[in-house]
Amino acid sequence: MTLVLVALAYVLTGAASLQLAIPPGYASPLFPPAGIALAAALVYGWRVLPAVMLGSLSVQMLVYFNGDQQHVFRDSLTGLAIACGATVQTALGAWLVRRGLREPLTLDGPASILRLFGFGALAACTVGASLSVLALWLAGLLPTALLFDTWWTWWGGDALGVMIATPVVLTLIGRPRTAWRPRRNTVALPLVVATLLLALAIWQVARWDGQRDAARFERDAISVSRTVELRLNAHLDALDAMHSIYVASSNVDSREFERASAGWLRKLPSVQAIGWHERVARQDLPAFEASLRSLGQPDYRVFERDSALSANDSELMVMRYIEPRAGNDTALGVNALSIRAAREAIARARLNDGATVTPGFRLTQETAQQTGVVVYRAVYRGDEPSRSLQGMVFITLRMEDALARLAVGAPRYLQFCLLDSDAPPRAGCWPARPTARALPSIPYGVTPRRSRSPVAPGSFGCRHRMAFPMGPPPGRYRERARRLGCSH
Repeated sequence: MTLVLVALAYVLTGAASLQLAIPPGYASPLFPPAGIALAAALVYGWRVLPAVMLGSLSVQMLVYFNGDQQHVFRDSLTGLAIACGATVQTALGAWLVRRGLREPLTLDGPASILRLFGFGALAACTVGASLSVLALWLAGLLPTALLFDTWWTWWGGDALGVMIATPVVLTLIGRPRTAWRPRRNTVALPLVVATLLLALAIWQVARWDGQRDAARFERDAISVSRTVELRLNAHLDALDAMHSIYVASSNVDSREFERASAGWLRKLPSVQAIGWHERVARQDLPAFEASLRSLGQPDYRVFERDSALSANDSELMVMRYIEPRAGNDTALGVNALSIRAAREAIARARLNDGATVTPGFRLTQETAQQTGVVVYRAVYRGDEPSRSLQGMVFITLRMEDALARLAVGAPRYLQFCLLDSDAPPRAGCWPARPTARALPSIPYGVTPRRSRSPVAPGSFGCRHRMAFPMGPPPGRYRERARRLGCSH
């Protein structure tokens, strides 16, 4: 029965202590279960260690098992390692306190009290903090930058828990009873009241910090969203400029196209390519190829990415120009209507007079594994209703490279990506940084903050999704721990 009560007390106080945990949610600045475990070990001996192990492991279940089925084995091992650390800490603390003290344990002098606080709290608690933080780091749940801060808070929370909870519990179970029972009013009651006030203060400070974090996140998310929107729309300016050239001239040659696109390519380093798809009737294809070969492109040929897709088409949308040629020349001559993503976007572009964005797909010239998108705008000759389609100007972006440039200046703690407005709700997004490819598992007590921007009329056609799932912005962890008295 004693073991059950020890384990139950550990779990209940541990769950309550987690409400005070500082993000990323692993270390509480006040952890009374460490003191409960030490008091039980001092009174009942080594036989209570299994109860400490079970209680600590149960608390870890609250931390790690949050519905993430992909990492059950990893989280189980991490929780077991932390529980072992708590058990070793309790055993070491009891041994250090008992060593050199006469029976019975009454803590009735300065030397014995200093031994409890010095060895049972300050010294022994380094073991649990060190083993636990090491386990979290090895499991990939704790970034290197937060190692010391987490260790400091963990050690401080356990040590403070021992200093407060151990005397309180000893007044309830300590032997001889005649020595400990009278201290319930003079020792236990003031410590319990002080603990409740301290916990309330910690909770209130954490609440204020959470509100400040939320305000900062919203401010940064809105700022980054607007910046990305402006930078994205600059690509539409380039597309409109190239569109105007074809509206003004009935015959744009390769040198003119190169000069017209050069300025935009310098201004927009996130652009992979600017080009022109020309509408060509299938029966005119041999003459079209011969014409371009005679104009200085002896190797020019039209080819299909998926010939079955465009086999019955009476016309092709052939890439005639692309700049810069370096790195993109393998796409020259491709029939865009043989690429499903491009085919659908071109069909939409023919129905409106604005930019149309493809979903992500593998570019013809892609040699790595990045996803690309193409933005099309149709060029017509003549006036309504007799105007005829001449072709499509386009801008190509390799999304990871493009978003890395679009994200320049964004706070590093923000993870954000672009969502295709026309994609299904469960479709993935293009990450601005590799770390945003998959959000890590969220620990107990930490609510990830997310923000989605609306799509402005006439914009690039994407929403921005942002998150910082692992706690406060940089610098706030140490600041908060210091205010709570748990940092240097």
